[in-house]
Amino acid sequence: MGQDLPKFSQLKFLIVDDHATVLKGTVSELQESFPDSDIETASSAELALARIKNNQPDLLLLDLSIPSTEGGHAKTEIGLSLLKQLMEQTEDLNVTVLSSYIQRLIMIVSRIERHAGGFTVVDKNLPAAEMIMRVRWALQGITHTKDVKGIRAGIELRPEWLQVLKLAFEHGLQDKAIAEKMSISTRTVRLYFNKLQDALGIYPEDYGGQINLRIQTGIEARKMGLIEDVIRKE
Repeated sequence: MGQDLPKFSQLKFLIVDDHATVLKGTVSELQESFPDSDIETASSAELALARIKNNQPDLLLLDLSIPSTEGGHAKTEIGLSLLKQLMEQTEDLNVTVLSSYIQRLIMIVSRIERHAGGFTVVDKNLPAAEMIMRVRWALQGITHTKDVKGIRAGIELRPEWLQVLKLAFEHGLQDKAIAEKMSISTRTVRLYFNKLQDALGIYPEDYGGQINLRIQTGIEARKMGLIEDVIRKE
């Protein structure tokens, strides 16, 4: 798709977002910039798959935090899983990720690097004009992931590292409890934290040795959108 574009008047878009207000605004912006295009929407991964099966779009505009089914609980893991599945099915699908959780894309760096279609990233806080520009870039087959901290350095967080993060900072568990939940040793939990700190660029010398690196890991992970700013009761 990225190399052989249809005329803009013939473009087909699929927008996947479960926030009705955001969805309406995105549709409006696309209609203004591509007045004769065909725009479909979906508010869940299930509906997105059905839409794509029936009508392959020229560009997928995807929020990472979506529910699996209509009315379900939105999770970034669902959006990432959908994105990986669609990129595997259609290697030249043009994609623009429009999300407040763009840092989660470091989970699938290697898949993005292999993708043959256009791939651009837009934080929802950016102006609409920036979104439209990056949509146009994706349609031209351009890859632009500059805003995702660490992605250009090839950082890819392994799923088990993210699970440790979530259990520690979203569920408030200590190493022993994390180890039991994951059926690993406490030594492995500490190893995963060491790997996370290296991936996130958290080193003792940067803080004069006067800071708890574990706490700083949680702070940086929240800044990057890797974990939610909540503590769930077990």
